[in-house]
Amino acid sequence: MFLRQTAAWFEMFVTAGLLLALPLQSLDAKPLPGELAGTERTVRLNPASPWQLQLADDRCRLARRFESTKGPGMVLIEQIAPGQRFDLTIAGPDFARARRGNWFYGGMRSDLEMVTINPLEYEIAGYDNAILLGGISIDDDLSPEEDRQSRVAAVDPAAADLVERIVLQRSTTIVSFETGNMKAPLEALNACSHDLLLEWGLDAEAHSTYHRPPKMPDERLYFRRLHHKLTSTPGNEGHKSLLRVRAIVTSEGSVTNCHHEYALSSGGLEPDVCQDIKDMQFDPATDRDGKPMASVYSLSLTLSQYDPWTADAHGGRWGSD
Repeated sequence: MFLRQTAAWFEMFVTAGLLLALPLQSLDAKPLPGELAGTERTVRLNPASPWQLQLADDRCRLARRFESTKGPGMVLIEQIAPGQRFDLTIAGPDFARARRGNWFYGGMRSDLEMVTINPLEYEIAGYDNAILLGGISIDDDLSPEEDRQSRVAAVDPAAADLVERIVLQRSTTIVSFETGNMKAPLEALNACSHDLLLEWGLDAEAHSTYHRPPKMPDERLYFRRLHHKLTSTPGNEGHKSLLRVRAIVTSEGSVTNCHHEYALSSGGLEPDVCQDIKDMQFDPATDRDGKPMASVYSLSLTLSQYDPWTADAHGGRWGSD
């Protein structure tokens, strides 16, 4: 269902064409995004529409269509709850032409080097190829503990102010989506996501300054075991999906509502994680004064042969560095 909905969303902006591949030096030095974007033959995709913000029943989407002399592109930023992380879908017809098995790199902030990414790859009509990155951050050098304990109320406007483009490289294929400054668009996404809190009966104002989000007990262990189960069970090897989880947690730490989805799932075993989460006792969120408050827990986690939990990568920029 999610794949069909996302594909339909993209098809509203379809044009036609191809992106250009080009040779470039090794990324061992990890250049800045602007350095790659400035190379002579890099394909630069320019905006072909304004940013379009959509408030759905349970999520916020920020989308924009792009174009170049070689073909169209699309950027979709999505949140199922407020926070400094978001899911990023990028569409363009040339990603699959790069040699598979090569490292995939991405970068957004002008002051931070390109990093290795591990996206889910699929196809969308009119673009042919798309990638989905779950739970990425544009903040700098966040550890999992810092990510759970502070700076989580929204995407940081100061960090967004340092984003002028999204650059991807795979093998000799390099594309740069010239988004322009992202502070205003991501502030609009923040406002939309906080409106979701009102829909769920939560205190949006308290969330803008809260001290700590709710904490799931043994979170890393639980999802590490889930990952192993999904990718190692006979008949289910090679499973790929983006697991999204959202739970409303009371000031006492109990779960009153839970939603989960396996986006872009390759099929097979898909455990109902909400059955487990509803029985868990969370550490509740705390407000700016340290008092417990009702809040929302959310997570986007890529499930594939690459295990970000075992690699201690969850919590880093782009969700995979």
